[in-house]
Amino acid sequence: MKYKLIMCITFIMFTLSSCMFPDTSVDNLIEPQKLEKEQQEIYDAFINDVGENSKIDLLYPNNGKYLSSFVVENIDDTKGNEAIVFYKNNNAINGKDTISVNILDKNENDEWHSVWITHETEVVDIDKFFILDTNNEKLIVVGYDTFDNNKERKLKRISVMKYKDNTLQKIYSLEGNEFEVFDINNNGLDDLIIISDNETREINVYEYNNNSLEKILNKKENYDEYKKMNIKTGLISEETPAIYIDETMSNGDIFTDILYYENGNIQTLNNISPQLKESTKKSDSLYTYDIDKDNIYEIPLELDLMGGNYNENRRFIKWINYDYISREMTEKSISYIDMKLGYRFDIPDEWIGDITYKKDDLNNEVTFYIYNYSDKNDDSQKLLKIKTFVPDINNTDVGTENYTIIDTDGHLKYGYILYNTNTKYDLKKKDIDNLFNKL
Repeated sequence: MKYKLIMCITFIMFTLSSCMFPDTSVDNLIEPQKLEKEQQEIYDAFINDVGENSKIDLLYPNNGKYLSSFVVENIDDTKGNEAIVFYKNNNAINGKDTISVNILDKNENDEWHSVWITHETEVVDIDKFFILDTNNEKLIVVGYDTFDNNKERKLKRISVMKYKDNTLQKIYSLEGNEFEVFDINNNGLDDLIIISDNETREINVYEYNNNSLEKILNKKENYDEYKKMNIKTGLISEETPAIYIDETMSNGDIFTDILYYENGNIQTLNNISPQLKESTKKSDSLYTYDIDKDNIYEIPLELDLMGGNYNENRRFIKWINYDYISREMTEKSISYIDMKLGYRFDIPDEWIGDITYKKDDLNNEVTFYIYNYSDKNDDSQKLLKIKTFVPDINNTDVGTENYTIIDTDGHLKYGYILYNTNTKYDLKKKDIDNLFNKL
């Protein structure tokens, strides 16, 4: 059983490295990672506590910052890290619906050992794990998935715990459809934000002060029935925190709402104007993304440019930002994205309306060319080819001879060929350097 557990941990670790979109990381399929020395020591101490013959399923949070069965962080007011292990013990009574949290710490001999185990019953999975920083101590926040018999969506049970003197104490248990830990009002303290959807949507914001979890903000508004949420935290300006919420409807359409603090309360796009939220409509698998790494997220919208052989994994995208001062959406850029191969190419302004593309899936190559309105099959005026190279078994650069390599992620290589048409659409090498980006 120990062997199976090690393989489980290794699998979890190397499959959790991901890109912007699901199933896009090719390098994850090439070389699994090994357990590091400290992780192995934690694992050994954990197995020593639960028993080598125990039927253990290691679990990991499905969302958020911490995406591992083992979380190693300082969760109390002493020096040094503790380790938190999430698992199901299938030997236990009702183990199928019980998730356990094992806290490990180091003893006086600097050896890892288990110090506390807590159990959460009638839950099916772990959604997120957070460490909530307060004025003078830290709290552990774990969100568990439970099933709501009346809806498709899962309800979250949010357990707030405090670890001190080798004891993990649950101090609050809350419930909602989604939650996040984030300093929404920009006062330097982490907030616990819970979204609950019944007849109306209720957004509650809590802060932990003076050994008490206090509700500091509350907002109620109407909402449309949705199937699932995708949440990201960032900014809408250099100094204004925001939560971006992509809501997938039952028909596959996605709408983006933005939640932020304004004039002493929570503001949302839906509250400002339903039409503003309606303007973010897009199809399945398109979510907000920070394309320029400034922590201000862009909202993607599909563009149906002429001639392109459209596929859900590749398409032209218009990226927009929300300007909270004018309360309007502003265009950021237009891109061609290949979600499967993991890159984005920003389309120059001069190309808009006149340039399209064809994709050769067999060779992982895309060709951009001037669209001939008289003959839609004419792709003779080529401007640019971008090809993704997967190294062969010897890791050689077979086939790259005619291409200029622009980027690599350690396994995949991205190359291009420029063409000269003597038109205003022609690009130079410096343009490619600025326009090409990995996801």
